[in-house]
Amino acid sequence: MKITRTIKFKEYILGYLEKLEVHEVRRIEKVGRLSRDIIKEESEKCGHKLMILDTIEKERRYECSLEDFLSVAREIPLKDQETVNTEEKNVQEDNSEDSKSKLGDSDCAPWIED
Repeated sequence: MKITRTIKFKEYILGYLEKLEVHEVRRIEKVGRLSRDIIKEESEKCGHKLMILDTIEKERRYECSLEDFLSVAREIPLKDQETVNTEEKNVQEDNSEDSKSKLGDSDCAPWIED
C-alpha cells in the first residue's frame, strides 16, 4: 500500500549584506522555522549580516509505504512527547474549568445572605 505524503516548506532568498549593500544572494529551504531564527542561524555561519529578500512557500509530495509513514509518527523525541502530553492535560483542565463556569443558575448552590 502506497501513501502520498506532502511536506510543506519555505524557500528563503537571502541577501548577504556588506556595508549596507547586497553582495551575495542565496536560496535555502527550511521546514517549520521562524524567519528571525533563520537570519540568526545563517548570519552566525557566514559572519555577515543578512536579510530575507523573498519567501516562497512550496510543497513536495513523496510516495512511501504505510510502514515508513507510521515510522515518522513514532520518531517524536521523548522530550517532545512529554511536552505534548502536558499541553494536552492543560487543555483538558481548561476545558473542564470552562464547563464548570457554563453551568446554569439551577446547577449551582443558592447564595446564603447574612
